[in-house]
Amino acid sequence: MRVALFAALVFIAAPARADDAKRDFDLGMKLMQEKRFDDACDAFGRSDAAAPTMATKFQLGRCNEARHRYATARYDFIECAKLADAAGDKTRADAARQRVAEAEKRTPHLRLQVAPVDGERIVANGMDIPPDKWSQPLYVDPGKIALEASAPGRKPFNFDIDTSEPGAEIGVAIPELVPTDARAERPVGRPQGERVRRSPAMFGTGIALVSVGGVSLVAGAAFLAANQVECGGSLNCPVSAPGLAFVIGGIVCLGAGIPLAVIGGRKVPPPAAALHPWVSPTLAGLALSGSF
Repeated sequence: MRVALFAALVFIAAPARADDAKRDFDLGMKLMQEKRFDDACDAFGRSDAAAPTMATKFQLGRCNEARHRYATARYDFIECAKLADAAGDKTRADAARQRVAEAEKRTPHLRLQVAPVDGERIVANGMDIPPDKWSQPLYVDPGKIALEASAPGRKPFNFDIDTSEPGAEIGVAIPELVPTDARAERPVGRPQGERVRRSPAMFGTGIALVSVGGVSLVAGAAFLAANQVECGGSLNCPVSAPGLAFVIGGIVCLGAGIPLAVIGGRKVPPPAAALHPWVSPTLAGLALSGSF
């Protein structure tokens, strides 16, 4: 009884689905003529879900081409060619493959260069890319693509790509994922967290000027003292010109050297540097940025 009831329901539902598919197909054709491509693609999509046919797949491809979703159109034409092959319709199969070739010329595609690790998974806009596809061109619709590579026990690698240029080949280098417990690399010869002088050159110059100024003051004082001895301590004794020059020079050196030594010798955190993924339509790699 149950089997007979199920068979009766299937018998009734099949014509209903076919009617729905035809109605949505006709609606899609009408909307295409009105250039309402988004609505037309929705109608063709419903028709295809109800009863997939070569005609529906082909028109769905045309519709997606019209709204510049060339990767999606390419897929629709491939599916149309498969149905045509299964039906032995060489003419339609050849026509669909011709449209596939035309769509590929306008479709941006990614070229992944992956340093794989165990269990790695790569996702583009939430859709998994199987490992056997990593070395093949990945055709994508124009727009923003969010790539994420992840693996158990590894830090994820995230990268956003702009695929707005039609037909562009975009190379993306995905480095070997770093273990989550990996220690941060430290600069050679410097303990982590050690502060450095703001400007070693400025500090060294300041120290040199302070040293010269101190020596000049001592020399000037010696010249002045010797001059006073020669004059017998007379208040009318002329000032020693060399002694006065040494004193003035020492004061100038100290006045310039002390601020340089203080400012240049101030301890600050070491400059930070970071590696960022970089991509162009023809090249891909890493860019080093920071203050040095």
